[in-house]
Amino acid sequence: MQIFLAYTIALIATSIFVVRYGGATGRWSIVGVWAGFILAQTAVLTIRPEAVLIRTILAIECASLLFKIIISMLSSRRWPIIVAAFQLNVAAVQVAVIVSPAYLTKFFYAMSTIWAVPVLVVMAMGTQMDRKHAFPA
Repeated sequence: MQIFLAYTIALIATSIFVVRYGGATGRWSIVGVWAGFILAQTAVLTIRPEAVLIRTILAIECASLLFKIIISMLSSRRWPIIVAAFQLNVAAVQVAVIVSPAYLTKFFYAMSTIWAVPVLVVMAMGTQMDRKHAFPA
C-alpha cells in the first residue's frame, strides 16, 4: 500500500508539472500513464485467477507501449522515445516472466513496476529541458 501511495503522489506531482509545461505531447503522455495506471490497478483489485491477471496486465502494458510509440512518432521532442523504451522494457519483462517455467508473483510485480518511476522522471526532465530550449535564459 505504501508503494501505491508513494507512486500515486509522484504521478500527481509529475502530472501537474507536465500538463502545465509539457504541451500537447506532455498532456497526451500523462493521459496514457494515468489510463494504464487506472486500468492496471482495477485489474489487480478485480481479477482473481493469477494467470488471467498477469495476461490482462500484459495486454494493458502492450496497449500502453503502442500508445507511447505513437506519441513519440508524432512528437518533435526527444523524451517520448525514452518513455516508450522504458515501456518496452516493462512489456518484455512481463513476456519473459510469463514464458518462464516457474515465475514468482512477487518477481513479476517488482520487475513490472521498477520502470514506473524512471518514466515519470524522464517525462519531467524532458519537459524541463524542452522549456529551457524554448525559453533560454
